[in-house]
Amino acid sequence: MPEISQEQLDKLLERVATLEGITSETRRKEWQEKQKNDPNIKTVYLKKFNGKLVYAWSDMTINKNKKLANGDYEEELRTKLLFHDGTIEEVDYMDFVRSNDLEHFKIVLVKNAPHPLKEKVQVPTFTLERADETTFEVPVYAVNP
Repeated sequence: MPEISQEQLDKLLERVATLEGITSETRRKEWQEKQKNDPNIKTVYLKKFNGKLVYAWSDMTINKNKKLANGDYEEELRTKLLFHDGTIEEVDYMDFVRSNDLEHFKIVLVKNAPHPLKEKVQVPTFTLERADETTFEVPVYAVNP
């Protein structure tokens, strides 16, 4: 068994304590719960925006940028979001990218299906299961591993 000095052990324990301090209790509980489950069960996260699950998004609907006299850039970036409830909303792209609200799901099935916004295109699609055991399908690119 390898030996470490007391100084190395103290540094390691200090680092663990620091990491535990900055890790949110919710994330830690989620991780611990995942460890209890069968390791063969794959889980993913879906992004939420303004409290609604994002099912898909379009290419940029507006992609304008302009170089200002001082060398800075002014941008207007917009995209359309398709939500799980079927509503579509055009939003500021950077607001969407910066949002960090995620919901956890279990993958039940993977298959090819039509893209929700481009019906002629087939994309890998997950059937996901919520904690309450309701299921629905989403395109593979909408999930965060």
